[in-house]
Amino acid sequence: MTLHRLLPLIALILNLCLVAISLLRNPASRLNRIFAYFVSALALWNLGVLMLRLAPDPTSAYRWEVIIHVGVIALPAFYYHFVLIFLDSTVRWRRWLIVAYGLSALFSLLNLAGSSAFLAGVQSTAWGWAPAPGPLYNVFFVYFYVFLLAGLIHLGHAYKRADSGFRRNRTVLILVGTALAIFGGFLDVVRFALAGTFPLVERIYPIGIPANMVYALMFGTAIIRYRMFDVSAVVKKCAVYGTVGAAVTSVLVALTWVLERAFDLEKDTAVWIIAPLGFIFTLLLTPLGRPIEDWIERLMFRKSRGCHETLVALSKQMSTLLDFSQIVDTLVQGLVRGISLTHCALLVYDESRRSFVTQREETTSGESAGIASMRDDSLIVQWLRRHEGVLVKEEAGLNRRAFQLLDAAGGELEDIKTSLIVPLKLEGEVTGILLVGEKLSGEIFDTEELELLGVLANQAAIAMQNARLYEQADRERRRIEVLYQLSRRLATASETQEILSLIVNETSRLLGVEVAALRLLEGEELILKSWTDSPISDALRWPLRVGESLTGAVLATNQPLSVEDVLEDERYDPRHKKAAAAVGLHGFLGVPLRADGKPTGVLYAYTTQRRLFGADDISLLSAFADQASVILERSRLAEERRQAGEALRQSEKLATMGQLLAGVAHELNNPLTVLIGYAGVLRSGVESRSSKLRGRPVEYLAERIETAAEQCSRIVRNFLALARKHPPERRRVALNRTVNEAVELIGYALAVDNVKVDLDLAADLPDLWADQHQLQLVVVNLLTNAHQVLRQASLRQITLTTRYDPDRSCVVLWVADTGPGIPRDLLARIFEPFFTTKPVGEGTGLGLSLCQGIIEDHGGSIRVENEVGRGAVFKIELPLSSTVLEPAGPDAGPVPTIPQKKVLVVDDDSAQADLLADILTVDGHQVETASNAATALERLNEGSYDLVISDIRMPKLDGPGFYREVELRHSGRRPPFVFVTGDVLGADTLKFLEKTKVPCLNKPYVREDVRHAIHFALVAPQ
Repeated sequence: MTLHRLLPLIALILNLCLVAISLLRNPASRLNRIFAYFVSALALWNLGVLMLRLAPDPTSAYRWEVIIHVGVIALPAFYYHFVLIFLDSTVRWRRWLIVAYGLSALFSLLNLAGSSAFLAGVQSTAWGWAPAPGPLYNVFFVYFYVFLLAGLIHLGHAYKRADSGFRRNRTVLILVGTALAIFGGFLDVVRFALAGTFPLVERIYPIGIPANMVYALMFGTAIIRYRMFDVSAVVKKCAVYGTVGAAVTSVLVALTWVLERAFDLEKDTAVWIIAPLGFIFTLLLTPLGRPIEDWIERLMFRKSRGCHETLVALSKQMSTLLDFSQIVDTLVQGLVRGISLTHCALLVYDESRRSFVTQREETTSGESAGIASMRDDSLIVQWLRRHEGVLVKEEAGLNRRAFQLLDAAGGELEDIKTSLIVPLKLEGEVTGILLVGEKLSGEIFDTEELELLGVLANQAAIAMQNARLYEQADRERRRIEVLYQLSRRLATASETQEILSLIVNETSRLLGVEVAALRLLEGEELILKSWTDSPISDALRWPLRVGESLTGAVLATNQPLSVEDVLEDERYDPRHKKAAAAVGLHGFLGVPLRADGKPTGVLYAYTTQRRLFGADDISLLSAFADQASVILERSRLAEERRQAGEALRQSEKLATMGQLLAGVAHELNNPLTVLIGYAGVLRSGVESRSSKLRGRPVEYLAERIETAAEQCSRIVRNFLALARKHPPERRRVALNRTVNEAVELIGYALAVDNVKVDLDLAADLPDLWADQHQLQLVVVNLLTNAHQVLRQASLRQITLTTRYDPDRSCVVLWVADTGPGIPRDLLARIFEPFFTTKPVGEGTGLGLSLCQGIIEDHGGSIRVENEVGRGAVFKIELPLSSTVLEPAGPDAGPVPTIPQKKVLVVDDDSAQADLLADILTVDGHQVETASNAATALERLNEGSYDLVISDIRMPKLDGPGFYREVELRHSGRRPPFVFVTGDVLGADTLKFLEKTKVPCLNKPYVREDVRHAIHFALVAPQ
């Protein structure tokens, strides 16, 4: 076999190798399939040429010529289709592709049909059999070169637009290989066309097959060296040595041909060919094969050796580092500078953002990865979790495993400017992503380098985890140390502000921030209490309200808040952004201070860097916030304890005063009662005469005495009403009357301080079903508070207004003053028990709390309508209940005339007893008196009485004891009772009166009061 006949065999073997390579890894890829079809057509061409050159006669030669054209006709369409897929331009040039396949189908039909219009037969030439073209063969010739040239033009444009070195190198190989193949085929056609005119041209050797071989070699280089397809290491090595073996065999064949001619050894040609080949394969399998393999690797992949060494060195270095930042810098910088990359970026998982965030990026060409973060639900991340190894971006459409990823995440993948996507995995979880740019040399990363990169990435993941654990342990140690110091200071420090300053300063130090501050809630505002001492902190002392800006949002939500850049956050108050930008603030972290689960303040930090604080930072700041909360709560409790002690002492003093007041009132009421009673008797006794004193009627003087005494009586009665312990008692109450009585009670004190009282009381006010004593206490408390705040005011006026609201079915009372008003930060606390702003001795902090309890117990509401600087207005709303009939009491309206009765009056005070006897005598009753209960019992034993009027407080046997003794001795014959009292009733006495339903006559009293009591005792029970 001559070299001329052997060359098609070599080309056939090369093309079959390319078919195997393209289909071995991803036969589902359109690019792989179309390339396999194209190379198969070349292989069919090579096979046909081989058999054509061995054909013994024209008939056999014609059959093989038809087979040759089966492959040749399909070549332009397959090649054009391959180029369009390779350049991702199929859709754009679809019409031309359809034309190419249409013409290919047409010529194939003509060829297989044996049409002489296409192929007339074969002819013998100096180099063997050649086709005899028909009339349409020239049209086929145009089709053949038009589409090959079109593919060549597309490749040329793609080469100009290529943005990476290895893409350009890969495109150049395909471009040059195609150009050489076209040129070789074109020379064969020209030689064939001019042979009839110029016979010498026919002796030129047909270079179509050698050009086909070169074309196959260049495609093989693009596949192996520039990763046009994804190939394994075994395939790569086989292809490398297959290519080298083919080249060496070609040289040996040439030498064999020379020896054949020189020594006439044609009969032994096979021996001369097989022997060198056997020697080569034997050499490769011996220990000498490894040096040859290294030499070939260095020859074809000499630049990869430096990459390999860099990756090995970085892998060793990773295990020696403990600082997280140093690990990141060493990894990224080492790859970029050691391998000479365009760029490299490391993304680390941030749990708070649920994303992989760029931690470090290095570039040598100004090009970057073009991505700042990647969400953890990204399709790329999901693919990296499911698969091992490195994702080569250019192979996403060629790698069977990544084929679906290209379709689903094509846009996302294309936006990332990277050559490799390397996952950093720890225990199966992706903890980081390494985006590796291209080599500046334009070389690809071979399989061994990709494996080393994967190992390096996992070692980096372990090193970063160790660094995090070390950093976390160190931070925890420092946190415990600081908390320990805070606890010691807490036990000894007397000043709360000192501890708060220590907390914010340690927050700044441990978090590595420029600003730390603490605000506390006072009313609706967050008041700045402590901050780090720096010019930046001084620029942040703006007022804040609940829910306002980021700090207010922390308090409103009662949850920690971390913001990477406050200038980009919509919640950050626009009024503050200018100041924040001026001092360069970006990152923010805030946590709430809590008391009983409710937010009471905010501890927060700012940094001049874009930083999203993590869980460890939140935990650290929360620990400091908890310490601050403990300190503040301890301070608050200490203050409340002090105030409670003062309030208790004040209450004790008031209780003592109340007891004294009750005794004084009792002693005062006796003479007052006599005075009023005798004045009335005097006037009644002289009504029929015209006696005068100093020109004035005696009855006029008696009236003056009675009026003055009644005024004293009302004052004492009102004070007793406040001091007396009344059981809750609901009855008809006229609110206007209650207001008038309260004003009268403290009217003198108001007049002394020049406080004007205006009454605007509605005349049509309906009665309430309420406890009059409790309502009077509420009004007195409000008047007393207003009186106290008006002492420092220039305009001193209190206005009391009542109105009926029919729409809401309630009665409304307003108590307004012209004082300074209530500060806004105190509004929320004025109804709290023991809360007061008055100096010690001027209030217990229970007044408004008591008022609120009374009003709410009546189903109403009390609130303050406040204007700072213009006074306070307390608004009370009391609902009207459905009409309830009130049982007649001792003072329930006019009393009809009562027939003459026999009455026994019992009182240890003879003046009181005589007064009652005289009042009753004037009304026509028969009266007897007794100075004590024992005497009264004797009188009851001696005779019967219609009524007994007895004092409650008496020596030896008091009123209740006397009553029970009468019940015991005169069961079924006990006369009705009326009790008289002049002071505060005890709890036992109240229970007794409630149980027996005995009416009670309160001192001081007038004739009408006595009549009411008698009527109630004698008539009402019937």
